[in-house]
Amino acid sequence: MNRRGAFPGVVLAMAAALPAAAQVPPVRFELVLVRNTAQPVPVEFTAKEISASVLAETNRVRSLHKLEPLKPLAKLDLAADDQAIYLTMALRAAHESPLKDQKDVRERVEHRGLYPTVVAENVIAMNFTGSREPPTSLAALAAALVAQWMDSPAHRENLLNPEMTHLGCATRRATIPDRAEFFYSVQVFAAF
Repeated sequence: MNRRGAFPGVVLAMAAALPAAAQVPPVRFELVLVRNTAQPVPVEFTAKEISASVLAETNRVRSLHKLEPLKPLAKLDLAADDQAIYLTMALRAAHESPLKDQKDVRERVEHRGLYPTVVAENVIAMNFTGSREPPTSLAALAAALVAQWMDSPAHRENLLNPEMTHLGCATRRATIPDRAEFFYSVQVFAAF
């Protein structure tokens, strides 16, 4: 599922949609790091700022497809952040987690006290190391993340699912000194 193109530093992007009782099988892959000869991405953000920016960009894209905007929900942001934190620590993109009550997206959402009828998740790890045009603003970073999700059929399906009503977002940065800088971003979609 590695997509390359407009953003050549993309490492891995994954999407999942789970019905109420679904199980997610483990996914295995290798992460190859490259030497970082470029400056870090000059974008600073708080969790709230990046969540709002990714939500705004997602809704902008949904409006282009004549879909209703998704509503923010703080508990979905927390469920997304639970996975983003794990991904940053594990230095990998995945839907599963070994943490208690966080095995898959449904468990993470229910752990936060929500019980949607449908839940889906988009996960991506992006590396702008060596990119000719790394994002220079929060809006540009959000646009790069959403553009990559839209370039993948499974992500696009989650992002443009008309059944979804709410969205939680989280992005965390992991810097490996003298090697690379990664952005791990998670979207959690829900319908109630």
